[in-house]
Amino acid sequence: MAENKTQATGASVEEFLAAVEHPVRRRDGLRLLALMSEITGDEPEM
Repeated sequence: MAENKTQATGASVEEFLAAVEHPVRRRDGLRLLALMSEITGDEPEM
């Protein structure tokens, strides 16, 4: 079976979202982060 091309990088999700310049996109990203963390119970990873 082929290996998945998408691999975790270890980069910080919070730092990535904090660097988003557009305030609405940054807010939406942080909200999605909170929702997905709550729903899945998993730690986010890039």
